Amino acid sequence: MSIPVVADADKLFGAATRGLLLHLDVAKVIHPHWSPLILDEMSRAPVKTGRKPDIASPHVLEAVMARGYPMADIDLVTVQAQFRAIFAGTRSAEDMHVSACARAVVAEAFYSAPLVVALVTKNLSDYDLAKLQAVDVRVSHLDAAPPVHPRDSSTS
Repeated sequence: MSIPVVADADKLFGAATRGLLLHLDVAKVIHPHWSPLILDEMSRAPVKTGRKPDIASPHVLEAVMARGYPMADIDLVTVQAQFRAIFAGTRSAEDMHVSACARAVVAEAFYSAPLVVALVTKNLSDYDLAKLQAVDVRVSHLDAAPPVHPRDSSTS
């Protein structure tokens, strides 16, 4: 089974990392998920950092990703319903929607087997890893080992 992954916008706005994540989906290693808020943040970041002069071209990419990966999208109502569950595990108000998106994948039972969702980010300090692990969200850097379901941890 592919590992469900929610990538923070900081991992999606760079072309190389975004390409790697999407390639891993094609190779059936992961299954990416995001919310409209994550895609919007991904679009705004290149403008904010000066890589793009305006929002037009990043919004085109956002639309292409949304069309090309319709099963990746977690709608805002579903994301917002998870804010209470992840509140204690998220140190940054700006990242609440990211951890809530990851929790929504578990809560909405998008997959038949019990699982842990990987949330990949550069900003590990924005999350309380143990508190999010308690709600089946494993926060890690992209080059970290894949998440292991708690029942399987004794075999690793």
